[in-house]
Amino acid sequence: MFAYTLCFIRRDNHILMLNRAKAPWQGMWNGIGGKIDPGESPDTSMKREIAEEAGLNIEPVLRGCVTWNVDHARYGGMYVYTAELDIDIPYITPKKNDEGILDWKPISWVLDPENLGIVSNIPKFLPALFEEQRMYEHHCVYRGNRLVDYVRKQWAPNLIKG
Repeated sequence: MFAYTLCFIRRDNHILMLNRAKAPWQGMWNGIGGKIDPGESPDTSMKREIAEEAGLNIEPVLRGCVTWNVDHARYGGMYVYTAELDIDIPYITPKKNDEGILDWKPISWVLDPENLGIVSNIPKFLPALFEEQRMYEHHCVYRGNRLVDYVRKQWAPNLIKG
């Protein structure tokens, strides 16, 4: 079991992104998520994180996982989710919270290869989360903070839902 969850909430052609106020990835745009508390399932953790960070009560869908190595050492992993927010539900941004600043960002902006303000692995795996039915393990290799390799393989989780 991984220690973290991460969710990308889509509304129309925008993703709700968090500009992180704290490490890791301080100052970078990322999804919403955090650490799984003791006794919590990944699904329960993800719902809690969305409620705490965004004030939303929506149903996230598990879409795979992201794992990584840093400087040749296996470092960690997280369950990655998506959620949809209906265009008719008002959600005005920017919105500040303890974790940083939430804002709707166009998907094209998030995926732009010239955009250096996004956590570097997100453009690698984000399209598959919304466009493909299969779940994948998205494995990232870092040298320091620099992404040097990305590989994905089909993933079949064995999770207890909760």
